[in-house]
Amino acid sequence: MLLLEIVRGSDLEHGREQEQEHAVARPGPAAYTPPMEKIATIAVHAGSPEGRNAPITTPIVQSTTFRFESAQAVQEYARGESGLYMYSRDENPTVRAAESAVAQLEGGDSCVLFGSGMGAMTSALMAFTSGGDQVVAATALYGGTYKLLRDVLSRFGVKARMAEPEALIGEIAKGGARVCVFESPNNPTLRVADIAAVARACRAAGTLSLIDSTFAPPLVQRPLSLGV
Repeated sequence: MLLLEIVRGSDLEHGREQEQEHAVARPGPAAYTPPMEKIATIAVHAGSPEGRNAPITTPIVQSTTFRFESAQAVQEYARGESGLYMYSRDENPTVRAAESAVAQLEGGDSCVLFGSGMGAMTSALMAFTSGGDQVVAATALYGGTYKLLRDVLSRFGVKARMAEPEALIGEIAKGGARVCVFESPNNPTLRVADIAAVARACRAAGTLSLIDSTFAPPLVQRPLSLGV
């Protein structure tokens, strides 16, 4: 499973309401927060069940659906008030434990896992762009992402402004872009971007920053700590 890290480069003050469906903590295998925030400790314990006589290994919950004790509980779930589960495609205790672990490793507040990197990238770009929006993108992109911008999103009126990695900050500074998408290191040529500088440029321009960090896991790179 590939991970795409989706984070903000500026406040979402663009007149659009953004849903936060997966930002609410769920019951089940709760995240274990170690007393010392060392990455090795987090890697071992993040996402582990806690509580009296809790299992060492996170249980694999295979149920498709979950039981509600009353009609009122269903209504509370629909309003996002109960923190319960309904359908595993949307949320599942095992998946939630993995998401919690990744969020802690990356130093983020929350995480959503996808079945593939392109599933994550497509969802992110479709969530944060609409017809007429512009996207600044580095030319050093994974081929699937490049084709998504060129062949798919362009059909819906989203314009991609491509720039070489060394010219990316200058392109962002021109303004007018809703999102900046880049990779570091990129796949497959391993070109590296100055993540902190790109993040600063995005904040200054009011542009969201979206980084594909597939080739650099949080043990060696944590984009959130660099300002993304």
